[in-house]
Amino acid sequence: MGLQLPDGQLAVVAAFLGAVFPDGDEDQVTAMGKVPDRHADRMQALLADGRAFARAVVSTNKGDAITAFDEHFGDPDNASANLQSAATGVRVVGLGLLVCAAIVLAHKAYTLYQYGLTAAALASAAGTGGTMLPLIREVGRRQLDRTTQAATAAVLG
Repeated sequence: MGLQLPDGQLAVVAAFLGAVFPDGDEDQVTAMGKVPDRHADRMQALLADGRAFARAVVSTNKGDAITAFDEHFGDPDNASANLQSAATGVRVVGLGLLVCAAIVLAHKAYTLYQYGLTAAALASAAGTGGTMLPLIREVGRRQLDRTTQAATAAVLG
């Protein structure tokens, strides 16, 4: 699993805020994003082989059937063109998953940053006798909520 909440002081801050550290596994999402890319590579390699065989058939044979085959194979709406478009679409899906993994990682990093800011605020508020603790907790929770909402909107939107 990728970025984890370090043990120790930040776990105390998370408990103080009543927050749960994001548990998304950016490594797993990244691995899922690479699978479509490999699939698109295989599709394009097979398409290239198919085109080479089709060119060989057309160049070594003559006749009406070969001419019709060549015209059909050159049609922009043929199966080969559709598979090429599908390979591009598969790559886009993989890229979308990689972007989601980056968003999960950024969300975790910002959450750690917010925990650090809250820890610093708690340390500086020690001299106030605890009067600032509810305010620090509320500000920290709101910032974490905003971060979670932004990450969710980025993934869904």
